[in-house]
Amino acid sequence: MTEKTTKKKSRPQESSDSTALALPTGALVSVFDNFFEPIFRSPFSFWPELGAQEPSLDLQDRGDHFSLTVQLPGYSKGDLEVRVNSNSVELRAERNTQSKTKSETGNQMQRSYSLFHRYLSLPEQIIADKADGTMKNGILELKLPKRQHKRGDDSRRVDLN
Repeated sequence: MTEKTTKKKSRPQESSDSTALALPTGALVSVFDNFFEPIFRSPFSFWPELGAQEPSLDLQDRGDHFSLTVQLPGYSKGDLEVRVNSNSVELRAERNTQSKTKSETGNQMQRSYSLFHRYLSLPEQIIADKADGTMKNGILELKLPKRQHKRGDDSRRVDLN
C-alpha cells in the first residue's frame, strides 16, 4: 500500500470573528485619547476666551538683586497685590468687569471675572523691606535685593561628649 501525501498550500486563515476588521485595541484607544485629551486637559480648550491664561513671568538673577517681570495685560495697579518675604514672592491679581448695552431690541449685560495667583520660592534670601516695584501698561517689574552673604567661614566646631 502506498500512501499518497498531499501538501496543501498555506493560505492566511480567514476568520469569522467579528473583530477581524476592527482596529487593534491600542490604535482604537489612541484615537479616543487624541480626541478627548484637549477636553480633559483644559475644559475651555474649545473656547479659549473663557479659559484662564497664565501670565508670562520672568525671574532673572542680576548679581546683587533678582528682577521679576510679569505681563498682566488688562490689569491695573489697583487689581494687583504683591507680598514679599525673605524667600518668596506671592502675586495675586483679581479683576471683575461688567458692561451693559441697551438697544431697541433689548438689553445686554456682560460680566467677566478673572483671577491670577502665583507663589514663587526664590533660590536665595532677599531683603523684603527693600523690595521695590512698578506697574505700567500691564507690566509688573519687581526689584528684589539679595541678602548679603558673609564671606567668612560660617561653620562652627561641635564638641562631642
